[in-house]
Amino acid sequence: MNILQLRTEFSDNGPGTQTLTISTELRSRGHKVVLASSGGHLTKKIKKAGFEYYIIPEIAFGKRTFFNLVKSILSIRKILIKEKISIVHAHNATSVLLANIASFLAFKKVKFFQSVRGVEIRENYGWRNRIYNLAKYNAMFAVSKFTKKAIVNFGVNSKKVIVTYNGVDLNRFDINKRNEYRLEIRNEFNIPQNAFVIGIVGRQDGIKGHKDLIKTFKLLYESHPNLYVILVGGGSETEINRKLSIDMGINDRCIFTGLRLDVEKIHAAFDIFTLLSKKGYEMFPNVIIESMSYGNPFVGTNTTGVPEAAERGEGFICESDDIECFREKFDLLINDKHLKDKMSQRAKKSVEEIFNITKVVDKIEKTYKQF
Repeated sequence: MNILQLRTEFSDNGPGTQTLTISTELRSRGHKVVLASSGGHLTKKIKKAGFEYYIIPEIAFGKRTFFNLVKSILSIRKILIKEKISIVHAHNATSVLLANIASFLAFKKVKFFQSVRGVEIRENYGWRNRIYNLAKYNAMFAVSKFTKKAIVNFGVNSKKVIVTYNGVDLNRFDINKRNEYRLEIRNEFNIPQNAFVIGIVGRQDGIKGHKDLIKTFKLLYESHPNLYVILVGGGSETEINRKLSIDMGINDRCIFTGLRLDVEKIHAAFDIFTLLSKKGYEMFPNVIIESMSYGNPFVGTNTTGVPEAAERGEGFICESDDIECFREKFDLLINDKHLKDKMSQRAKKSVEEIFNITKVVDKIEKTYKQF
């Protein structure tokens, strides 16, 4: 099969990385895979991986004028013809709609699929979901059961929505390299090898709970002198969060790394992972299962598809903004080694059996052929 993996931009470390991971696995199975987007942080990694990669600047979210949309459609049309594309696998709704029009103009029969990693669930923004009824799909890949339910509520045929979850590349997140990576990252940030580390990975924009983690760490700081927190990611609230840690007097054990693209090493330095996202955000965060691949149990929040990653006892779920619950669960994992080890084994097993890229692409490849 000749497959175009299409996304408006590769400017993030979650959905963008997942597209590259899926593409790599499909290519290893003998399929021709090309990628296209407006660019982004992952451009170097995509090119280094040896993919044919088309840059369409006009398709970027911030450039969506009528003229640029037309240019984007014509660019996609050229790719469909030149690369003899039979399948378009889009990774956001706008790109699949543009590809629909491009295939019509190319007089080319193409199958259309979309991995849905986010839907608009905020009040007064529901109109944005109409795009799911405008575009033509052979099938959709939902990253959680919550996502599938939301899509079906928009009017999409439930038989055409396949739950795949996200998948971890276990060659990249290699458990056999964990100790090597752990030593490297802890040395980089002068963290003792015997320290207990809570880690968070995500953009610091007020959504993923960095501020709540700092506040929770304050409650644990005095009673756990060997406890450190690593906050990974850039964003508009980075300096606000850094100042908060200083004002609280805990900044000596709060490590701010900024944006990192070597998360396969970063996760190895953690003992617990956390993502304390606000209600109504996220969908099924890739970073949770990436950390689980190293046996890191997690503390998350009861929002969208996040609880599905803890259904087999891989983590604890609290309500958003519940600082006391966060403190209690962290404290429990720090103090109860038997419990932590038990959850660690469950986390690794879930990634091996469910949340790995081989299992995910098995479903994707089967759906390509069936629909």
